[in-house]
Amino acid sequence: MKKILLLTSLLTLSACNDFTQKNLVTNTAEEAVVNSSELLLGQTSLINSGDFTIEKLLANTGTFIIGPLSTELNDQISNLNAGITQYCSTLAALPFVTKDQVTSFRKPLQDSWKEAMLTFHKLELMNFGPAQSASSTSMQSIYSFDGKDKCRVDIALLQVERNRLPVFEVIDNYNVRGLDTIEPLLFGDPNKGRCQRENPRITTWFKKPLLEREQASCKLMTHLMKDISLKSSQLENAWSPRVGNYTASMLNGSAGTSIEVVNQISQSLFTMDTLIKDVKTSYPAGFEVRIDEVVTKCPDSTCPRATEHLYADMALESLQASLEGFKLIFTGTHAQTGVNGYGLDDLLKSRDFATIAEQLSKNIDTAIANIEKIKDQSLRDMLTNVDPTGCQQTTAENRKVEACALVWDIRKITDLLKNDYLVALAELSAPRQAVGDND
Repeated sequence: MKKILLLTSLLTLSACNDFTQKNLVTNTAEEAVVNSSELLLGQTSLINSGDFTIEKLLANTGTFIIGPLSTELNDQISNLNAGITQYCSTLAALPFVTKDQVTSFRKPLQDSWKEAMLTFHKLELMNFGPAQSASSTSMQSIYSFDGKDKCRVDIALLQVERNRLPVFEVIDNYNVRGLDTIEPLLFGDPNKGRCQRENPRITTWFKKPLLEREQASCKLMTHLMKDISLKSSQLENAWSPRVGNYTASMLNGSAGTSIEVVNQISQSLFTMDTLIKDVKTSYPAGFEVRIDEVVTKCPDSTCPRATEHLYADMALESLQASLEGFKLIFTGTHAQTGVNGYGLDDLLKSRDFATIAEQLSKNIDTAIANIEKIKDQSLRDMLTNVDPTGCQQTTAENRKVEACALVWDIRKITDLLKNDYLVALAELSAPRQAVGDND
């Protein structure tokens, strides 16, 4: 007990003057940092016990949230890869195949893909450290959504026919890679192309026997899964305490100071603003948005075909998963047990801003609850033939058009995030993409 009390007193040293003034418990003495890090990593039961510290927030985030989710994602991708391998082996042994057979064979693969995809969406707002866009284990290597049609998949199939497969040597080569490219191959009509404009070469290709085309799809999916499996395995290893142990890097200073790492975690939450709110919900619903620093708007009243997961038709489920991932990081909730631990809400509370923490949590829960009520519907169908006037008159409280009300639900989260949250935690900052974007 005396050793724990001594450690607690050491941890009360502050990382900066402002944190000292606000009674935020953190470390400054190098020896205390080393000892507390080793203690938290060696005895994980101490991570969420006792008084709040920055180190406990970091340890909880890596040990009980991102680490387990990365392992879960890698396991699910392994299952998907095994299923695709079996599917391709089945096709290779058949003299011909019917559309009904293809539909039946694909069903278990679709279920496996959905499981992996929903776990990915929980991780989507944890894109820092090993998962940041500039790293070789970037989340974007596993899945990348741009809101555009999948014509490039049909073009890739034409290349496969010529024994030319996509090359993934460049980190940001997301045009034909990832689970997003697998989606139309598993969920799309096997006799229908993805290109909106007629292409004679693709039209000719779709006149070939179904078995031949599915075998080409198999060749492409197998190639894609090698890259996806490699990236998901590398991501899991980066967080695994037995391999890369990035949680230790967050605690021992090699990933930056405690405040710098907390800022990286915090900035990842702004993906809710720049990607989830703008690209995935506002643009398809017809709202004016800023994407890649360019103000744009759907050319029609709404853009149903710009919704996420157009072929799997699970945009609402993915939106809910992203919100759930946001909640895990913000509240510090264990990804598997659901037990509440130290998160960014506790950082706010330690700075005497409990009201902001509670309001942000309430807004997250409200958005999730509203999606839960309608997630068996299709967001694409909801956005088809929307009454523009009704959408303009819709608010989070006056829900005339539910698809438009969802935008306001998310805005209530991001508005608080970009304003009161950043004012309260002045040492943290918004990422460049979200600066000055107050819509």
